[in-house]
Formats: sequence, C-alpha cells, structure tokens
Amino acid sequence: FTDEDALLGQWFAAACAERGLEVTTDRCGNQWAWWGDPDADVPPRPEPEAAPPEAGPADAGPADAGSADPADAGSADPADAGSADPADAGSADPADAGSADPDSAADAPGAHVARSEAADPAADPARAAAAQREEGAAGTDAAGAGAPEGPDLPEGIDEAGGAEVGVPGDAPPDDEAPEDTADPDEIVGTGGVVTGSHLDSVPGGGRFDGPLGVVTALAAIDELRAQGFQPRRAIGVVRFVEEEGARFGVPCAGSRLLTGLLAPGDVLGREDADGVTFAEAAAKAGLDVDAIGRDDDTLGRVGAFVEVHVEQGFTLAAEDVDAPLGVCGLIRPHGRWRVELHGRADHAGTARFVDRSDPMLELARLVLTVRSAASRQDALATVGKVEVSPNVANAVAAIVVAWVDIRADTQGQVRSVVSELRATGFDLVEESWTPPTPLGGLLTDRVARVAGEAAGIGPLPVLATGAGHDAGVLATAGVPAAMIFVRNPTGISHAPQEEVQPEDATLGVRSLAAVLADLCR
Repeated sequence: FTDEDALLGQWFAAACAERGLEVTTDRCGNQWAWWGDPDADVPPRPEPEAAPPEAGPADAGPADAGSADPADAGSADPADAGSADPADAGSADPADAGSADPDSAADAPGAHVARSEAADPAADPARAAAAQREEGAAGTDAAGAGAPEGPDLPEGIDEAGGAEVGVPGDAPPDDEAPEDTADPDEIVGTGGVVTGSHLDSVPGGGRFDGPLGVVTALAAIDELRAQGFQPRRAIGVVRFVEEEGARFGVPCAGSRLLTGLLAPGDVLGREDADGVTFAEAAAKAGLDVDAIGRDDDTLGRVGAFVEVHVEQGFTLAAEDVDAPLGVCGLIRPHGRWRVELHGRADHAGTARFVDRSDPMLELARLVLTVRSAASRQDALATVGKVEVSPNVANAVAAIVVAWVDIRADTQGQVRSVVSELRATGFDLVEESWTPPTPLGGLLTDRVARVAGEAAGIGPLPVLATGAGHDAGVLATAGVPAAMIFVRNPTGISHAPQEEVQPEDATLGVRSLAAVLADLCR
C-alpha cells in the first residue's frame, strides 16, 4: 500500500487491459483479471475423438495418402507460436516501481525478463519473455533420483521435509513412467485456473521474486492466444499485495486476509516505521477498511492456483540436479518472533561501563544465541531487523526491538529453537507462523508431468522450500495449488544478485502455457 505499490497496480491493470482482461480488486486489495467468465458453469470436457480403424492391406491407398501421423496435428512448438508481440501491454516496468534504489538495481545482474528493457520506461516486462520465445530453449536432462518418501508428505520429499530431490510418483525409468489418469476437472473442480504472483519486494530485493510469476502469466496467455487456444474454463491472473510483509511485518497479508487465515484485527492496527497503520494505508489505497477480510465470492472463483516463481536457493542449479525447472512439494514450517530488550539511556561520554544498562549487549547475545541454537537443531534462524531507541551515536540505547525468523524441516525443530531462546532469558512474542504446507498431490503430479513435457525434460524434480508463498496460503485454505520453480544460477534471493537466465524463463512461459491449456481445454 505504498505509492510505489500503487504504480505497480496501475502497471498490472494496463498490462491486462492491453490483453482485453478487465481487472477487479477484491476486499483485501489483491487484483484479479480473467480470460473468460469464472462465474459461468464449466461445460463438460469434450470426449476425445475415437481413433480411426486400422486399414488392412486391401485398404491401403496410393502413395501413402493420408499417412500423416495424427500425433503431429498438435505438435507445433509453443515457443514458435508466440511470434505475436505481446509486449505492448503495459507502460511501466514493475521492477522499477518497487525498487528502493533504481540506479543500483539497474546495474544488478539478471535483468532478463522482468527488466530486459529497464532503460525504456515505457517497456512492458512481458516483452522480454516474448522475445525469448523465438530463440527456443534447449532442455537439459533433469537429474536426481527419487528421494525416500515419508508418510503424509508429498512425493519426492523425505520424512523430515528435507531438500532431497525426487520426481512425482515412484520414479520408474522414463520409458515406464506412469501417466496420471485423473480428469483435470476432478483436480480443479468449480471455478477457473488462476496463475500469477506478487509485485512487492523487500528493500534492496531482487527483481524476479514475484514479478517473474506475474510476467510469465501474461506471457503464457499471449502464447496461448497466438496458438488460437480458447479456454473451456476461465483463466485468471492475480497480483497479490503485501506478500513480503516488509512494511507491516506480516508476510502474505493479502492472501491470508482473503482466505480468512489472518483476522483483520490482527493486522489493521499494525504500524509501519513512520507510525502509519495498516488500516490507514489501506484506506489511502482506496479500500473499504470495514470490508477487509475473507472474501468468499473471490475465493469461489478459484478452482486451482499455479504460481511460477524463481527458486530461492541453489537446488536446481546444483550439478547433481541441473534442471531449469522444478515443482514445489513442500513449504517448510517457519515463523517470526519479536523480542524487546530494555536498558537505560545515558550519555556516551560520561556513563561508565560499570554504571550502564546497555541493551545492545543483550542484542549481541541474542544474535549469537539464535545462530547457535538453530545450528544445534539443523534449522535456519536470522535476526534481520532491529529498531534502536533513541538510535543516536552519542547515547546509550534505551530500548532495542529485534525480530527473529526461524525455519526448519519440521515444526519440532523450529519450536525447539524458540524454547532454547526463551530458556536463555529472551521473551519471544510470536507475530506470524506458517505450518508445514504440502503442495503435492494430483495437481502437482500433473503439473510436473505436463510442464516437464513442454520443457522437453520429462517429469520435473520435486523440491522442498523454506520460503513462504501465496500458493501455500491458498493450499492451506483448501484451494488446489502448485508451484513451478525456475532455476536461479546464483542461488541468491532477496538481493540484487537474484537471477534467472532467459532460456529458463522461456521454458517457464512454455511450461505454464502448457499447464493452463491442459487444465482448461
């Protein structure tokens, strides 16, 4: 709900309008655009045409007449079909609007899709994805054997929810890979198939975390239209707001409020660094604050959600995997805690050490204890945000407020770190919590197969991630959800070094288009 966010919303609306997609905003500020009517009844899926009887020797025609292979009828390469230029779609680059430092961001590597034409303020970031489609993309063989499976966890994820990589199902040899036989209508149910992501970022963040999913969604629609595809089921594109939680400290606030997983009373009174409340910011953005909360009308239109996202790690780029795309099987549990450390303000030049009550010393102990406690539990924990009062160089601090982020393979590991910190004298107050969120099942299995076939690499590897996503929120609320990860060669995220190669982005567009066509034809 910043001024930059308003510009991003304008860009999204303009990009959708250029494609003839009307944008609406739900009660929580998320933007939705539809190709087709999500409220209309979905007509039955056409029965596949019966194969013609095989001709006997006496029926053989001259000169192989009619001998074309039926399989060739729909074999046009999706990458070739996208020659129509979809790039006239929006007038601003979403990566520019949310950048804390436009100059430094412009110098950062990896501006291939979301900012391939960043020097041109009128450029549409979908142009980059469209331009790359003509180049094609040489698929690489996805490596990685199936990982041990634990009970009640997605295929390819180990019992601890670890980072082992697998493929859907039992991962037999490629020539024996089973076809998933589930009817897409049984997977999706009522409503349309939605794709998209978010456009907000963290201060100094990368340009692909979020925008890649929005741009890929628009480019996939361009590709389907270039192929002459007409969806039987509505296809939606969404821009979720406040996914990162950088301003008010609640990640995925837009999707959590939409689904009712976050109560309005738990966020409306939160203040940003300038003392502006969430409610005040939402009202300034044009929302009816009294109406913010679970939106059943909007949720009822979402039959399934497929989000494309840059991988926020190095698994796909690792030598033993080396795959351009993957699917998410599990979002690991994670949470955020607030710690207040109190001391007494004093003069930096006159207060003796023995007389001081300096909370900065407790902050130093907190940082070291967080790291050691997390290491003992094989978890990840970070003290990444600190507020100091009065925050001047010539005064001993009076109060320090710090935030601790903890993530691990299991809830028990996370809770053990919290317990150890509390046992050592720190009063942790929980501000957000995300339980383990499986994204496996029929939808992910189908996405892994269809997307992998479109990319030319076979079933996509299944990954676990420690990053939270709107797809996980929707899955927790009961919406079938899947994620396609695009390889990040640096493995770095939430920083300018975050990167996606053009050929991998092209495969992301092609694969998403194939998934949307499969679910909506």
